[in-house]
Amino acid sequence: MRPSSAVSTLLLFLSWIGGAILGATMFLGTRDPVSAMLPIVGGLLLGWFLFASVKVVAQWERMIVLRLGKFHGVADPGVRLLIPILDSPLYVEMRVQAADIARQQAITQDNVPVVVNGVIFFKGPTLRARRCASRTTGWQCSDWRRRRCATSWDG
Repeated sequence: MRPSSAVSTLLLFLSWIGGAILGATMFLGTRDPVSAMLPIVGGLLLGWFLFASVKVVAQWERMIVLRLGKFHGVADPGVRLLIPILDSPLYVEMRVQAADIARQQAITQDNVPVVVNGVIFFKGPTLRARRCASRTTGWQCSDWRRRRCATSWDG
């Protein structure tokens, strides 16, 4: 579960509760059901807006913000606000990655069978290099690890 989903859900719930309390107090004062429903609906709309716009970027990742499908900026770790319909986030993990090489049997030059396996540890390129690579090759920014694994020694 992403950290932003817990924060966003909390904001949605709190704004809905605030709207319900405000609607209940207005209903008690006027006894008009329409004036009671307006704050509840307003609280739900505000909660949806906050739910869709508040994102939390974890310490080990960066967020690429695409506005209407074009690169807009890179967000560092922390709480970030997006425009719900215009902005879309792409999360890029910046930690050291590991790729397992499957166990393989080979025969050496002097006819000795050898079983080889391994693990490759690598640190991905900078975020700007990933973005440029995705622009030139057509790969998605969040898809770079799978593409790299697909180009390993699979045969």
